Formats: sequence, structure tokens, C-alpha cells
Amino acid sequence: MNYFRFAAFPALEWYRTRSITDISEPAFGSILYCYLYGGVCEHSGIYVRNNEIVHLNGDGLVEKVNSKKFRKRLEGKNLATHIYISCKGLTAVGSQKAGEKALKLIGKEYNYSVTNFNCHAFTALCFDEDIKSKSNTSWDNRFKHTGLLHLPHYLLPTFMATTCYKIYDNCANKYDHIAKTCLAADNWRIWDTK
Repeated sequence: MNYFRFAAFPALEWYRTRSITDISEPAFGSILYCYLYGGVCEHSGIYVRNNEIVHLNGDGLVEKVNSKKFRKRLEGKNLATHIYISCKGLTAVGSQKAGEKALKLIGKEYNYSVTNFNCHAFTALCFDEDIKSKSNTSWDNRFKHTGLLHLPHYLLPTFMATTCYKIYDNCANKYDHIAKTCLAADNWRIWDTK
């Protein structure tokens, strides 16, 4: 499926986005994503105002970048044309706590790994406070299944956020689940960055 998605990306991208309403600006703390490698995978980050996004780059550095640099990753070789915003209906939704945490983490370095700590795990880390407050059956069941509920109560919420990649398939859209769970997002709309 990913090969097909890659081969037919321009046509699929046009079809998928042809009726999506553009949003003039994301909300503070919105989850944003764009496609990488022609749609084979995605890159995510947190919007922090003034056309700036905090994300984990491929070297493991948390940095604040503009929308153009966010889209043009991989030394400018990425062909992403759109950035998608977490929305509820026609309105961008975000988390004040996640936005503030993202700003505090700028300059921090992590041991980047595509499978263990990538941009999606960083996005989840920014939502650890929201995940704690939304501790519902859905989250609890996912952690029971992976055997993580034996951790001391004070470690569990942070461990939940920083290890989200172990709960879902590594190729799954982790940021999508967090947007639905923490922000009540029900769709993704294109950010009109013009």
C-alpha cells in the first residue's frame, strides 16, 4: 500500500485535499503534519504562533522552524506541498500546555530513532499533561495490553507519552490518535501558508 501511495502521490494528494477548507492559522498548540518521501510517511510538530513550529529534527534536536522549513525537510529534497492542522469542524484546535511544553524543549537534544524516538514521539511528549488529564479507558486499556500499568503512579503519565511508539504500530499516525484523544479533533485541514 505504501508503495502505491508513493507512486501515485500527486494524484492521490490532489484527490484527498480537493475539498478540504484552508485554515488561515493554526491554534497555539495545534498538531501539524506534512508528508515525507512522497507520502510514504509523515512528519509532525507543534504550532507555537507567528508561522513557527516546534519539531524534532532528524538529528534529534528540538528546534523552532517556519512552515517552509518544516515542509522542506531532508536538505530541501522533501516535496511536501501542504501542512495539515488538527481541527474540530472548521476550527483549528490546540493545547496551551502542549504549546508551552514544546517551547520549553527548544534546544534539547534526544537520541533520535525512526522506530524509538521520532517526531511523533516528540509530539506525544508535548501532550503528556493532556494525556494525564484525559486518562480514560481507551488509554488505560492500551497500557494494560502492553504491561505498563505496573509502573509507579508518578512515572506512568510521562512514560505513557514518551513511549507512545511502543503502543502503536511504528508506521501508525500516533499524532492522529493524540489529536482525537486530547484535542477532540475530528479532521485535518490544510494550513494556507501563502
